[in-house]
Amino acid sequence: MNFKQSMKVFIRNNQKLGLGEIFRIVKEEVGSYYKVVFQGSPVKVFYNHELIHAEIPAGMLVKTTYGIGRILDSPKSDADGYFHYEIEFMNPRVKKNLKETVIKKIMPGVRQVKDLNPGLIIPSQIHGLFITGYFLDYILPTDSRFQAICHGRIEAFPYQISVINQVLGNYPSRFLLCDEVGLGKTIEACAVLKELSLRKIVNRAIIIVPASLVLQWKFELESKFNLDFTVFDGSLIRKLKRDNANLNPWKTKRMILTSLQLARRDEHRKLIKEVNFDIAIFDEAHHLRRYHNSSGSHRKTKNYELGEAVASKAGVVLLLTATPMQLNPFELFSLIKLLDPAMFPKYSDFMEFKEKISHYNFLLRNFEKFPKLNVFEKEFMINSIIELFDQESWEINENNIKNGLYRREGWLRQKLVGKITEKHLLSNILIRNKKKHAFHGKLPKRKIKIVLIEPNPEEIEVYNALRQYITHVYQRSM
Repeated sequence: MNFKQSMKVFIRNNQKLGLGEIFRIVKEEVGSYYKVVFQGSPVKVFYNHELIHAEIPAGMLVKTTYGIGRILDSPKSDADGYFHYEIEFMNPRVKKNLKETVIKKIMPGVRQVKDLNPGLIIPSQIHGLFITGYFLDYILPTDSRFQAICHGRIEAFPYQISVINQVLGNYPSRFLLCDEVGLGKTIEACAVLKELSLRKIVNRAIIIVPASLVLQWKFELESKFNLDFTVFDGSLIRKLKRDNANLNPWKTKRMILTSLQLARRDEHRKLIKEVNFDIAIFDEAHHLRRYHNSSGSHRKTKNYELGEAVASKAGVVLLLTATPMQLNPFELFSLIKLLDPAMFPKYSDFMEFKEKISHYNFLLRNFEKFPKLNVFEKEFMINSIIELFDQESWEINENNIKNGLYRREGWLRQKLVGKITEKHLLSNILIRNKKKHAFHGKLPKRKIKIVLIEPNPEEIEVYNALRQYITHVYQRSM
């Protein structure tokens, strides 16, 4: 069957999802797939053979663009394959023959396959596979939120679960993951990718990393998450072009892992821009740079142009870097523009916000230790909050603030923290954990010792030649 936009469907092997509506059809050379939205669930991706055209039985209440009504009879099919229903509305009392596209919601009652009449005869072999699948689903240890963590070969730390939860809870997710070196940004990104794949939200994915990290990422994806990514290099692309010169090679595989150095080339970047990826991950994202001139103009590197080409069309974007605050402010602003161009329309808007970050951090930090502050610090804290909310519609006064700060009223304290967090815009797209907070002092103390080395003349000559070569190659690649 050829499914159409806004058709009501349900899934052959997953009763729990209930009724869904096709809201987007993605057609590609290698086959089409459908994006389906469900009541109370995120968008999921399915192929034709996984869908069944849903027939809503007579007697059910539905919410339509004309109001709430009751279906009176079995549907009739039109030439395009859409169902038409005879629906009786209560206010005013009238009957209408309407196309299924006007149905926006099924009222409680139709939640599973058994509530519907799909008109499908299922062979006994398929029945057996369904039963086996549900049995395995029952006996395997699962967490309805994080199947990727439960079924992956990892033992996630609490701070990693917190990151994964925050990213998944803000779909379509677009985040800077900026944990300190060694805290497992790769694991967090892979877990998000695996979870979205299990939920069938991700159909196409691309991971772009420095060339030296390609094999490491390939190993992590396969060994810990059982994700099979195709490594795109020059030889594979040449082979794909030989096999079919008219086909974009970047559209031939659904899960792609490639190097930044390859993907940024003009001929590849133009082809990558034609692909709609459901998720894009950049490791060492600080390499995606723009340079700001004193005149106010800026120059994009090829790396940044690649980032724009991918991020502008991808649904979920994760930029991984351990050094966000060590970047030049304009470079950090440029990364934010890749994720959310509307957050700071101009660089001046970002700099104005940046000046307030320390103040917001001060207020949030002092919430925890307010009772221990001296009289002057408490007064400054209260006045700062009053000034912060001066233009807000929410009623705020010194009494309310004190109640919140002294934790006399938990809901009020929570609202105050929430208001300040709202103004701290970076918290919506930037996540950063530090080792001292992640492990609460359980890490061994590091003893740093500087060792002076006196190079001989030959070593100095080699060092200078190597430095000059690297500088030349780097400038040429930009």
